[in-house]
Amino acid sequence: EDASVGQRFANYLIDIVCFYIFVFLSSMVAAVLVPAFAQYLAYGEGLSAIVDRILALILYGLFMALVEGIFKGRTLGKAITGTKAIRDNGEKLSWPLAFLRGLCRMVPFEAFSAFGGRPWHDRWTRMIKVRK
Repeated sequence: EDASVGQRFANYLIDIVCFYIFVFLSSMVAAVLVPAFAQYLAYGEGLSAIVDRILALILYGLFMALVEGIFKGRTLGKAITGTKAIRDNGEKLSWPLAFLRGLCRMVPFEAFSAFGGRPWHDRWTRMIKVRK
């Protein structure tokens, strides 16, 4: 049975919160290990807004690729909602496909494509999300 739009939205919200927690914790570890990075964070001498957004898209795509690759088509959001990403022919998610899905997620506004049914990262990689 295909996952509902509501389940997909819940997956996205949970996964994006996990991503930002990961970024926050990684930044804190980097600040402890590299004092210059701590000063960079403290004084806000950051990147321009557009570069910051592009970097966030790239990191989010890589994060999702790693999580889905490690857990074979699952993320924390999918585990909570009881869904899993599999190929439309029933095969499990492979590492190259997880990486490709991560690249698809880097497309601006890709997350909004889920409101039309299947999001682009599922369509472009011939994946479906199914309930357990």
